[in-house]
Amino acid sequence: MKTFFICLGLCFLSIQGVAQELATSIFKADQLILSNYPESIEYPGVILSQKWQEKNAVRLVYHHKNTSLSELQVQIVIKNNDNQDTEITTVSGDGGPSEDEVFTGHIATKRFVTNMVHKKKNKVTIPANSSKVLSFQKFKPNHTVTGIVRLEKKHENNLQIDLKIVDPKYPEMSAFTNITNYEQPFSFAVFDETLRQKQVTYNCSENIQSIVIGSEPFLEDDVRNIELKGNYGLFYEIDLEMVNPTDSPRRVNLFFTPSAGNV
Repeated sequence: MKTFFICLGLCFLSIQGVAQELATSIFKADQLILSNYPESIEYPGVILSQKWQEKNAVRLVYHHKNTSLSELQVQIVIKNNDNQDTEITTVSGDGGPSEDEVFTGHIATKRFVTNMVHKKKNKVTIPANSSKVLSFQKFKPNHTVTGIVRLEKKHENNLQIDLKIVDPKYPEMSAFTNITNYEQPFSFAVFDETLRQKQVTYNCSENIQSIVIGSEPFLEDDVRNIELKGNYGLFYEIDLEMVNPTDSPRRVNLFFTPSAGNV
């Protein structure tokens, strides 16, 4: 039995115990927050604001391109609305800035999963009734950045997750603009399913067998009426059993190919 761990076009052939630990004890309990609606950013402002109260762990994924005329920053800000300090744990992976938007997604996912496997975590204390910037990425015009951050807390604290686009020249003014008020509205999606598990058996006497990733059923955010075609940001755990009914060893090759363009 071999276990494959797949997300955003990356495949990790893992020791079964490592993949199962990530799947069953970690990712399966997460909530997925995705910021990519639309992908292009033309001006600074708050593009995502989500209360974080019930779920102990969330995974924030963003992928945006700077289509403005100046350098911008993407900032992840956590606000603590409680009257006491709280501690959170983060694991992250970022990609870019780059003019190759596929490359940024690939690198961010690789770094994130690698950090998860090696348990490279950061502990951050958020003071009571205050906010803290967890991370930021700069990106020039026509450049794209991707970020994947897993946030975990021990208690049901009253927290809030904000994703801000900041103009470094006028950082104080950027927070006053909420992009959702403009003609081109920005939105985000929240999904409770963050891991999809598949069990596949391959008979080595057959020539070809396909395993489809990113197909229906698609993730749906009923509150914001968003259907995530391609299931980007969703992790897949595939348990592949290879059966050889012949009397001689068989070599099995594994190939990945996009069915709908670049992934």
